[in-house]
Amino acid sequence: MLFVGKNQTHAWLKQKNVKGYIAIFTQDFLNENQQTFKDLSYSYPYNSFLHSPKLTITNTNTHYTLVTVFALIYKEFSLSKTTVSKQIIQSLLRVAFLKIKTLSKQFNLEQNKSDISLFIQFQNQLDKNISITRNVNEYCKILNTTYRKLNDTCKVITHKTAKSFIDDVIILKAKQYLSDQDKNISITSYLLGFEEVPNFSKFFKKHTSYTPKQFIASIKQN
Repeated sequence: MLFVGKNQTHAWLKQKNVKGYIAIFTQDFLNENQQTFKDLSYSYPYNSFLHSPKLTITNTNTHYTLVTVFALIYKEFSLSKTTVSKQIIQSLLRVAFLKIKTLSKQFNLEQNKSDISLFIQFQNQLDKNISITRNVNEYCKILNTTYRKLNDTCKVITHKTAKSFIDDVIILKAKQYLSDQDKNISITSYLLGFEEVPNFSKFFKKHTSYTPKQFIASIKQN
């Protein structure tokens, strides 16, 4: 199983003799009218900084169960779009993730729980405030922690400083926005909190070695 989380982009290549299912859904859909799941964006198995996005299932019974559940989801989705059908799909998705979560014990993280908790809070605040501030000290205030603690935590988990991690998040979001035909360079600059487009372009080129215009051109060529 491969898990592609929120804010991630996945490229598909055609390949023969591959069978399986692609399940695309929002967390709101999973939680609607039912018991709320803990935010999947920051927990197992979707947080790629804490867990591998690839899960190899060796147990035959577990494999059979998950294949059966996703087969039922696909069948229900193909049959109708009624309210009852929607609830059935939500319930089946929940069953699938409960089964997947039982496999989380396969992963023994080297990081301690306090580091993991702080890092997840940092990710959450970045998602909420990246357009407002890119300053590490501001996030330290929000998280009620020290610069050194946040920096050390990022180094342990991502092998990067907190500042470098923030820069990576900005570049990732910038590429996603620029790939969207409805968002030009000016809009992208605004959404990411840059007061002037030249400042954004300079930042983008510094971290990617090419300008936003060159990035958009390369997408169109492909």
